[in-house]
Amino acid sequence: MWTHLASWLVKSGEVSQLELGDTFREVSVRASCWSFTEALGPDGLALRPAPDPTGEPSLHYAVTGEVVWRREPDSMLVRVGDLALVVEPREGASPVERLPEVGERVTALATLDVMGTYEIDAFDYPDVRRDWLVRGLKVEHRELVTSPAFPDTREPGHILRIDDIPQMLRWADATSRDHATYVLDLEPLTPATG
Repeated sequence: MWTHLASWLVKSGEVSQLELGDTFREVSVRASCWSFTEALGPDGLALRPAPDPTGEPSLHYAVTGEVVWRREPDSMLVRVGDLALVVEPREGASPVERLPEVGERVTALATLDVMGTYEIDAFDYPDVRRDWLVRGLKVEHRELVTSPAFPDTREPGHILRIDDIPQMLRWADATSRDHATYVLDLEPLTPATG
């Protein structure tokens, strides 16, 4: 499953430079969703072939599963087979009208993102860390554009290109010329700890 990893987590040393075949240890995954609805079909992760809702060619999924934990206003833990994913709205997504109850099934349209190790304790999420096999690596490069909210800063814009790579090179992959995000094809190796 293609999962985004912020390059700053690698630059800071929180995540080591990974290569194909490595084990990525004790990692939780968040589904950062544009929207969710009642379940549309059986449980699973379905890679969407079309551009994401913003029109970008970023890898994203329809995530369908059962809500096993929730916290107002908009956090859920969704079990998809033996996977458990934190599901929350993306920055800028529409506010959640009604958070589903535990036991309800939902489908979220989302990108998958590696959570920082500090998030489980700092924000009191269920502990769903597990080990993963790295089956593929890409770098998603976005242009840097002037922020409308803060004109003195730059933020990620449109995707310029997505490159396949054999291993991470923290300073060569994520330079100051553009905004880089790693995208890892992860396969679960161990059950979640929580």
